[in-house]
Amino acid sequence: MTQKERKIALGVAIGFAVILIITGVVILVLLLPKDSVCDEPARLPPSVDVYEIGGNVRMQWSYTGSTCNGGYLLRYSINGGQSVEISTKENSYLVINPSVCADILIQLRTVGESGRISEESVDRRYTVLPSNSHFTNGAVTRTPAGIVASWVKPAELEHCDISYIVKFDSEFTEVEEQITAQSIIVPEDLFCLSIRVQVASVVGFSQTNFATVGYGYAEIIEVNLSIPPENPFTLIATWSYHNGDICSLIYEVTYVIGAQRQTFVVSESRATFDIQYCVYALITIVPSFDGEYAGSQNSKSAGQEPHNVVFPPLENVQFVINGLSMSVSWDLPDALSWCEDLYEVQARNNYLGEEESCRGSSGCVVTLTNFCPSTDFIITPIGLKGDNFQQTISC
Repeated sequence: MTQKERKIALGVAIGFAVILIITGVVILVLLLPKDSVCDEPARLPPSVDVYEIGGNVRMQWSYTGSTCNGGYLLRYSINGGQSVEISTKENSYLVINPSVCADILIQLRTVGESGRISEESVDRRYTVLPSNSHFTNGAVTRTPAGIVASWVKPAELEHCDISYIVKFDSEFTEVEEQITAQSIIVPEDLFCLSIRVQVASVVGFSQTNFATVGYGYAEIIEVNLSIPPENPFTLIATWSYHNGDICSLIYEVTYVIGAQRQTFVVSESRATFDIQYCVYALITIVPSFDGEYAGSQNSKSAGQEPHNVVFPPLENVQFVINGLSMSVSWDLPDALSWCEDLYEVQARNNYLGEEESCRGSSGCVVTLTNFCPSTDFIITPIGLKGDNFQQTISC
């Protein structure tokens, strides 16, 4: 065989070998299962999100995987009941109107085009929350037991196992506490002026947003007014306040005495005022913490007519008759010039037994059918310490 023929034979052999290799590869590919390329399920979505829409529950997840994704296998059960299995190529599913407080157990897997199901799954547990308010009639009130926050579970939720997270939010702290009851005593050491009470319901594995139940207010416990006997023109106000020492409060004091009105600030629970006799004194105390003054919920007022002095007997008492009327007058001491209706005059006709009375500070007029033959008059201090004035008028 010539050299040329050997080259041709070698080329034919090589070509034939290449054809055999290509043919073998093609046959091998054809012999492989058609779905092996897309048999692997798509990767799982990171999570299943759950939303409540108009009483329905929507489960939703993100698309993942390749173009040969065979879809998703969704299983869910409600309140431990029989599982429901859904095959879908969508990325969401709607559960129609499950019961309030229903506990839903969710499991999601991906599926390959050949039907192969992923070994791993995305699991989620969700509890259906009430679509309306999770409590009603929330209030914060002061009782003999302390400040109490309370609320009512709606009737449609009576079958639900609900616990509550109570949040106390004050000037200097925020504290949470979980309870099963529908009332709680507000810890008064958590605030100086006011505290906001918020509640969130915990139903199964879900929690509602916080909603405000109300506000609790610290208050001045009592304002005591007194006039020292040794200084009858001085009025002393003393009071106590919740956490007054702990909170380092100052107090804005407003007093109205007669025509006087004045406001000043003190750092102790005591204030002194100059007064006149018989003038009503109104004292209002408003606490302040860290430069912030409280509102009317924290303030307290007290009033007193300072009648505590024994006055001497009336002088220059005069009786002037005018027909059926008797005018009675007397000199009023200067110290009582502010006073109104300090005395009551009682008149009794000794013949007819008729009685009448009048009131005044320096005099008044009594009317009787007849003052004759004699009428007894008694002038009595009202609210003052002193002796009665008595006199009989004859005619």
